[in-house]
Amino acid sequence: TEIQVQQIEAYESKQRKATPEQIELQHNYFDKIHAPKEQKEFSITAKELWLLFKANFDKVNRRPFEKVPGITIENLEPLIYYFSKDPRFFESKNLSKLSEPSSDKGLLIIGTFGNGKTSTMKVFEHIFKGISGITFKGYSANEAVVMFEKCSTDILRDEFEMTMFNGNRYFDDVKTERLASNFGKVNIFKEIFEERYNRMASKSIKTFITCNYKDGFEDDIEAAVDEFGEKYGGRVYDRIFEMYNIITFKGKSFRK
Repeated sequence: TEIQVQQIEAYESKQRKATPEQIELQHNYFDKIHAPKEQKEFSITAKELWLLFKANFDKVNRRPFEKVPGITIENLEPLIYYFSKDPRFFESKNLSKLSEPSSDKGLLIIGTFGNGKTSTMKVFEHIFKGISGITFKGYSANEAVVMFEKCSTDILRDEFEMTMFNGNRYFDDVKTERLASNFGKVNIFKEIFEERYNRMASKSIKTFITCNYKDGFEDDIEAAVDEFGEKYGGRVYDRIFEMYNIITFKGKSFRK
């Protein structure tokens, strides 16, 4: 029948050998779709980031951004320069020389409670959300403890470790968290800091931390750093200087 003839012709057409031109076209096509995608490195100027920061502050923190003369800008400068990879970062007034500055290190931000550390880092987290290589996810120290305490199975424990040990992470208000209680008492941030140090070189991950000064030692940055050794042990203390640029936030509490 005519229909059968059409079916036979269609079948034979599919079985014919491709011409050299068709084969080359197919190879070029598959080479193109399977070729690694070119990853463009994220780039932003310090001015552009500063404008983005001001524009997003109210959205993230539900209150307007306010400048405190001689304080706010000096607090923000090292962060703006750091995230925009501006060489002025290395000359920032609030960048401590306790740790040798490096763009490959994370950030340890130390200041008085309530003077903008958390609200500032939340804005940067929002700005960089989803941007490969620079995006980071933030957790408060006590939030991480509660997450760990809910790990009732090995699978949940593995998921917790995947979350805390990998990728760029921001931990807020460290040194204030209690010991985690999960089949015994666990100093969970001792584990987190040590494991993130072990993975830092091979996976190029960065850790960002905010913390307050040690009680009774306000404005004493060395005492604030020493407290890491007191709370998490000597190994964590020694690695602070390899893992972090140390930055101070000046000023008293802005909370009203």
